[in-house]
Amino acid sequence: MTRRKRNIIIAIVVLAVLTAAGIAVYQGTIDKTPVLTLKGSKEAELTMGQTYQEEGYTATDYQGNVITALVKKEMPDLTIAGDQFIKYSVTSHGKTAIAYRLVKVRHKQPPVVKGYEEYDSYEAYLADYETYYAYLNKGLTVLMYHNVYDPEDPPVNLHNNYISTTDLESHLQYLKEQDYYFPTWKEVRDFVDMKIDLPEKSIVLCFDDASDGFIEHGIPLIEKYQVPATSFVIGITKGEQMASMKPELQYVQLESHSYDMHRGGGHIGHGGVFTALSYEDGMADLKQSVEILGSGQAFAYPFGDYTDLCRQVVADAGFYAAVTTVPGKVYPGDDPYLLSRQRVSLGTDLESFLDVIK
Repeated sequence: MTRRKRNIIIAIVVLAVLTAAGIAVYQGTIDKTPVLTLKGSKEAELTMGQTYQEEGYTATDYQGNVITALVKKEMPDLTIAGDQFIKYSVTSHGKTAIAYRLVKVRHKQPPVVKGYEEYDSYEAYLADYETYYAYLNKGLTVLMYHNVYDPEDPPVNLHNNYISTTDLESHLQYLKEQDYYFPTWKEVRDFVDMKIDLPEKSIVLCFDDASDGFIEHGIPLIEKYQVPATSFVIGITKGEQMASMKPELQYVQLESHSYDMHRGGGHIGHGGVFTALSYEDGMADLKQSVEILGSGQAFAYPFGDYTDLCRQVVADAGFYAAVTTVPGKVYPGDDPYLLSRQRVSLGTDLESFLDVIK
């Protein structure tokens, strides 16, 4: 037997032994990637408020040694509704294995009251009724801010629509530390449509007009505290500027305050022109606003003025919801295109803020 044939036979034998031992060989090199295995299902469902129960995992190196203790787990924020992924990783001999588990975080369903005849007792019926009644009276606070200023350099025309950076920062810090939930506009719509039940401490932050003070002082604070907020932008004055900033904004969502309807010309309320426009003109304005901002989830009526026709235009434009300046909270069953808001005015310190959101 020639030396070449003998070497080939030896290589074949070695390959067979390695394969039998569970060690993969690629192009003559041992694959040292560890094996990471998730126990249980790779998908889990969780209702908001529930505690996630880890099903476990195991890991071995390429030689079969147990290295489960080396596994690192990166948890997503399971207080946020939606599809979340838990990332598992383990590194051994310079190689890393990664696995993911999908956790479907779902909202609580709203309570229901069945027909009385379906209950075994009056007490059972009463318990469901009281739960349902509490749900109907569970208000969601939607805050309305406007301009923001630095108290070290106050504007000459300081008025009630301003909030100082000191007060705003105290609001944001409180909401963050108290683990408030910040629903999306789709979630707000589902809440008023009675499709979901939001967490007890839920709140929505709105800043109207996209003023210079908001851009200079408000946005940095929002991004600092990572509190989601909506900027209702007047398209003709700040649309292009805000749209250019959009790639840098992680927590500020741009929505419509109209393109060019934040001006006089109407004859009701504060005289906003939207109330005097035709259906076609109102729709054209909204479409232009949405095109510039790249989003059409929510709308804020200029000056808070609206008519039945205005409401219809906004609904037909495809927005999930629209907000007014009428004071109050948002409740299940409310008109999604006539939502109330709580105004935050000049001098609203933390103590006063707590009264606003209670």
